[in-house]
Amino acid sequence: MPEFQYNGKQLRDVFDSRIASTRIHVKARFVAPFTGGQPAKPEGVRAYVVHHLKVDPDDVEATIDRIRREELGEHVDESSKVEGAELDKRITYGIKVIRRDPMDGACFIGSWQIKAALKTAFSRLKMFVSKQGSKGDVVELGEVRAAGISDGGPKSNFQLVRLIGPDGKPFKQGKYKTIRGNVSGPGGSRSIVQDVEVAPIGTTFEFEFACKGDRFSKQDLIDVFSCIGTIGVGSTRSLEFGRFEIVELSGSMPDKKEPKQKAPKQKAAEKTNGEKTKPKTTATTDPVEDVPVAGVDQKVNPRDLRPTVRR
Repeated sequence: MPEFQYNGKQLRDVFDSRIASTRIHVKARFVAPFTGGQPAKPEGVRAYVVHHLKVDPDDVEATIDRIRREELGEHVDESSKVEGAELDKRITYGIKVIRRDPMDGACFIGSWQIKAALKTAFSRLKMFVSKQGSKGDVVELGEVRAAGISDGGPKSNFQLVRLIGPDGKPFKQGKYKTIRGNVSGPGGSRSIVQDVEVAPIGTTFEFEFACKGDRFSKQDLIDVFSCIGTIGVGSTRSLEFGRFEIVELSGSMPDKKEPKQKAPKQKAAEKTNGEKTKPKTTATTDPVEDVPVAGVDQKVNPRDLRPTVRR
């Protein structure tokens, strides 16, 4: 028979109560558009054609085929082609969408995206340096879970922090925004054009962060969460997309155990009841013995009893 046996729920309870016992609950709202960063699959291209291009229903399939065949990927920019130039300017075109929960198609932020923002905040505040070993406690042992309005229930993955639109319903379809950029390198100039799906300002989400209870103070965590909204989540953060504000921050931390104080040692000269004992006497170098002399009991030094030798 094994010495101990746990099931998954019991181990989860151990993790929640003993390991990741510091828990922070966050309600947040985007103050800048949140952009998708996942390359569109066929269904994503279809959503782009239907909701953004708004082509005639009869032309949807032909438009999807043309985009996938001729536009997606890298090709020569014919409009900027210069005769005699050694290198042609090229265009890299892509369609990026927000990730969706396969359960019902609701858009979500990955828990790993929020954890990346947390890692950046801890790092910029130099907490990984001042608290040796704490980086692993955040990146590896720390956990971000969907909570509250962003929790899709037992059938949804807890790592999917679902977005709630300004109308209070799960956000399922965003508008598209064209983002342009240029890159120059040994291969010549390259223009990057992306049509990205965007969740609007006012979109809300809710999550919970758990970490080791003995690692960070309450003020440490408040400082970190005051920063993550400025850092933001999602792609194109360098263009200030994905910033959010924390509407409500709450949490719980384990009580810190005070070090046990050792009881003061009892003085040897005191009894347990507090009474003092008499000091012990020490033997003299010349001990005194009781020797009877002339019928009188008196103490005599043994040296005085040595016989006198006459010559």
